[in-house]
Amino acid sequence: MKVHSSGDSVILSKGFAIISPQIQLHSVLKGGLEKIYGWTSDDGGIRHALMEGDTPPTFADAKFMLVACSALMNYLTTKAAENGLDINL
Repeated sequence: MKVHSSGDSVILSKGFAIISPQIQLHSVLKGGLEKIYGWTSDDGGIRHALMEGDTPPTFADAKFMLVACSALMNYLTTKAAENGLDINL
């Protein structure tokens, strides 16, 4: 089953809605990941340019997000493969 075609854009919550039923992604894990993603939108500079008055992210913040995103992508691609899904990254 192909879940995502090349060139399309899917935001995290919509992507989880598509893939989580097929890979049995636990709802608490999914919710936690969505909250971390929300933190990256709220805290200046993690995913967006800094605005005046924002506190810049620390090296630890940036390193955490880099490692967490890498781990998440590895986890999801492995879970998808285990369940016969082509998520076309």
